[in-house]
Amino acid sequence: MKRVGGYAVGILFAVAIGVLLATGIRSGILFQFDQDEFAHAHVTYLLSHGSAPYKDFLMTYTPVFHTLLAPVFYFAGYSLKSMYLARWFMALLFLIRVIVSGWIAYKIFGKWIAAIFVLLFLANPFTIYTAMQIRPDNLMMLLFTIGCALYISKKYFWSGFLLAISTIVLLKIAPSILVIGAFVLFQKHARRLFFTGLFIPMLLFGTSISRGMVQQVIRDPYAINQSVAFPLPIYHFYELGKSALFDLYGNAWARLPIFELLFLLFGFVGIFFIKKHHPAQWILAGCLVAQGVSLFFVRSVFIQYFLPVTWLIDLFAAVTMVRLARFRILLVLFLLVFSLFIYDSVNANIARSGSTSNPQTTWLTAVWKDVPPNASVYPNIPFRPLVYPLMYGYYFHDLPPIVTRRLPPLVAALKKNPPEYILQTYEWKALPQDFFPYVFDNYHETVKGVFVRNK
Repeated sequence: MKRVGGYAVGILFAVAIGVLLATGIRSGILFQFDQDEFAHAHVTYLLSHGSAPYKDFLMTYTPVFHTLLAPVFYFAGYSLKSMYLARWFMALLFLIRVIVSGWIAYKIFGKWIAAIFVLLFLANPFTIYTAMQIRPDNLMMLLFTIGCALYISKKYFWSGFLLAISTIVLLKIAPSILVIGAFVLFQKHARRLFFTGLFIPMLLFGTSISRGMVQQVIRDPYAINQSVAFPLPIYHFYELGKSALFDLYGNAWARLPIFELLFLLFGFVGIFFIKKHHPAQWILAGCLVAQGVSLFFVRSVFIQYFLPVTWLIDLFAAVTMVRLARFRILLVLFLLVFSLFIYDSVNANIARSGSTSNPQTTWLTAVWKDVPPNASVYPNIPFRPLVYPLMYGYYFHDLPPIVTRRLPPLVAALKKNPPEYILQTYEWKALPQDFFPYVFDNYHETVKGVFVRNK
């Protein structure tokens, strides 16, 4: 009888994971594209066409992610269709991360905590909303997760190696790397191999660092975040009615943010259930605290900033739930909450899957029809040649003086390298006054908002 019950529970877990995976991946692939995704795709286009980052255009990332993404666009072309193919590629990376994360939970906490963790991980809107978007954060998280798994497997050199690369991809994971490094310092059997693996990529990368890269990758992101006109506080996505995250605009599932707050509490309670002599558990708890604290030093906390934190919250929330489930009344309560959470998450996934477009995608699709593939255009748009050192996604009105003062005067740059097309956008209000006579003297409007250079 006990064996039959075990099979039944296993089948229920498998069905729940299957439904969450199916609806989550469908949501991740079909949900409307974020502006950042077009921006990263544009960087891939620029690199593939010979433009040099930090010199020819402003870029606040290292090119590791965009180089990895380049073959997808190279073989599929540069279009909206290839954006969906890139989403499939990101979904594959996410699936690998789910498997590796589940393995980590199993190795250090056991099968029941691992099973609960995977369900929480797949049901968490904080994860699903951004985990398959075309952004370097997701490559960073995959490399970091594999690096943690290699540490647990005592492959210390390769652990350090991949953790270093994850930091090179994106500095957001640096607090966790510092925590892991601090722990390894006191492990004589691991530190030589770990730090050798950690320093080799860092040294190789260091030889390619230019002054422009240091400025744009390390200093500019902080300055740009500090200048955001309408910053998102750290509690923003935990407020009721933030329906872009939990469902569609105006149709939020009210219980989801309440569940998120509950699991956040469980996550930090779970730290107190750590075994004293289990370094991997302490390391992951340290990473959770370090990454969580780091968010309080960010002025505008965008949703992707939570990626290094949410999986650890889910992991330690699973620890809390399993440890407290020995009390029968709490077990029943957890089962009820868990069932409602999964139900709401699946419905939120289905709802997001139906929201496939937004004004930005509609506008770009129309502009791509009006501007031929090899024609230069200002402002820069995805999949068209570079005209001015601001790639798609960066705008004068969003940038602090520390960035704008390094840019060439706009009209002088356009006179030196005249674009074939100029697009009228809302950014025109922030452009210098000599821009407008330049446009009206040298261009004529063919389609509304599209100006073509006079012959």
